[in-house]
Amino acid sequence: MTYQQLYENILAKKSFLCIGLDPEISRIPERFKRTEHPVFEFNKAIIDATARYAVAYKPNSAFYEVFGAQGWNELEMTVSYIRKRHPEIFVILDAKRCDIGNTARMYARAFFETLDFDAVTLSPYMGQDSIKPFLDYKGKWAIILAATSNESAQDFEFGGEEPLYAKVMSKALQWGTVDNTMFVVGATRPEMFKAIREICPDNFFLVPGVGAQGGTVSEVVKYGMNSHCGLLINSSRGIIYAGSGDDCADAAASAAKALADEMSTYLSIQIIRYICSGRKSPQLCRTIHPENAILPVPPVRKRLLARAVQKAVRAAAARHMKEGLQEAENTSPTSNTRREPLPQRLPVPKTTASSVSTSS
Repeated sequence: MTYQQLYENILAKKSFLCIGLDPEISRIPERFKRTEHPVFEFNKAIIDATARYAVAYKPNSAFYEVFGAQGWNELEMTVSYIRKRHPEIFVILDAKRCDIGNTARMYARAFFETLDFDAVTLSPYMGQDSIKPFLDYKGKWAIILAATSNESAQDFEFGGEEPLYAKVMSKALQWGTVDNTMFVVGATRPEMFKAIREICPDNFFLVPGVGAQGGTVSEVVKYGMNSHCGLLINSSRGIIYAGSGDDCADAAASAAKALADEMSTYLSIQIIRYICSGRKSPQLCRTIHPENAILPVPPVRKRLLARAVQKAVRAAAARHMKEGLQEAENTSPTSNTRREPLPQRLPVPKTTASSVSTSS
């Protein structure tokens, strides 16, 4: 999947939600435990209930490796099910692997060929030769740890005159492109996104930490969204454990919908910009107006477009003003602090020739 294809899926679903599939056997309902493949059956129920709201799923390998061969089998079953039922969804393996070149090549084969993931999270500690084998796969992605959401990330990542995460990101930009390189940037430190975006204005960020860890969509978007969204915000426990009984799938759907609805507010203006820019896709047009599915863009929809623009602007302005009023309550009347403007359009990222031909 290319950068452009991922962005079009985000616009089509009006969501940049990634759902972590991290099933703990002690927390899944009893009815799944009585089946032959309890982890897969639980995942399947969550996927069926939430796929309309998600653009990505992210299983963490630890929750499968703990069960040995059966766990790996149920992970493979989960990926195959997503591929069959929801082929448009981006599938990430959260494995955080790191090793020397020949071993890294075997990891890349395992995750991209045997298991058919779109992307894998990687630790960059050993440098370029531990990352390059993953970048050699066309249409696949390396998601590199940068500024993570865990509390002890400050032990290494944020120290020094130039923080380690900044060195990692600057160096990794030399290894790949926006079509195959993402970075992990945690939602628990939203104020850092502005500085991080100066390093990586165009790359996608995988953003953990929303929900159970305390991060919020609004703060991440305020500082981290770019002209092509540039965000995959992950929620795991807050969605898959939203309910604990037989209604767990319905509860997960409600939790996912709540996040996706919030995301759609921020994407409304980007959708309008995308239509007006001339970079249109049949998939997006089907979403906006189904009867125009075979056309490159709806022909005469000026009033519809005008209403959509007005609605998007009103929704974004209302949310922005609400945030401003809340901030003002905690700001001195004599303060000269100014609010950050709504996310502005950045230069269109450079892509490889192969990515342009694929997405056109």
